[in-house]
Amino acid sequence: MKKIRSNSELEKLHSAGVGLIYNDFSGRGSKGKDYNVLHSASCGWVVRSNVNVPKYFFSNIDEAIKWLRRNRGKEGKNWKRCGTCKAEARPASQISSQTESISKVDRIPMQSKVFTESEAEGILIQHLNSNGYRVRRQVRVASGLIDVVAEGPDGRWVIEVKGEDRGGYGSAEMNFQIGLGQLMSRMTHSDAKYGLAFPLTSDFARVLRKYKGSLAFERLGIHLIPVKRDGTCRMNAPNEVLRFLEELGR
Repeated sequence: MKKIRSNSELEKLHSAGVGLIYNDFSGRGSKGKDYNVLHSASCGWVVRSNVNVPKYFFSNIDEAIKWLRRNRGKEGKNWKRCGTCKAEARPASQISSQTESISKVDRIPMQSKVFTESEAEGILIQHLNSNGYRVRRQVRVASGLIDVVAEGPDGRWVIEVKGEDRGGYGSAEMNFQIGLGQLMSRMTHSDAKYGLAFPLTSDFARVLRKYKGSLAFERLGIHLIPVKRDGTCRMNAPNEVLRFLEELGR
């Protein structure tokens, strides 16, 4: 067992696809244990996570179960296996054969990869979970599906999430505008907070600069939530959006 120290290390382990990774919400409130999940290293949920929540790597399932039972308690009560990958991992003996693929990951700059909607949503949900929110995804309402609904210390959040595709700036602009329209159609509760989350990439920053000086976000009560690959999310309140846009324009 070893603790994963950085997001780049987590990405390399996921890319190699060998062993298992445990997501540890222990000590984060009474509901924390509900998110204590053991994944195979190759699981798609792993790439959507980050080390803001502690992660542990195990070379095989026997090692993982032994450690978890001793340190976290009973399976199904204090931790569980991922419902998607079932924590089915390739043996650690294959690690050596993955050395070349791991080194290739090192040479790929993070910015060269498309920052998709699903990745941005995964990072946002991790952020919300780690800050005490209970999150629901794909909540159906009369106007469609809300990407994220969160209940937490400061009330209810309704959040639309947008991301990049291979269309570059033009697609980023279209996705941002679609997100605003979808969010406005779902602003039906006066006591909720409404936000639009998006990856803070060069294309989205270019889109946002066009709104510099706009009072629309404050007048409409829309939070802007830029998401970064390092796991950080900045929840800009409507009265903070002008300053955020000003910062982007510098």
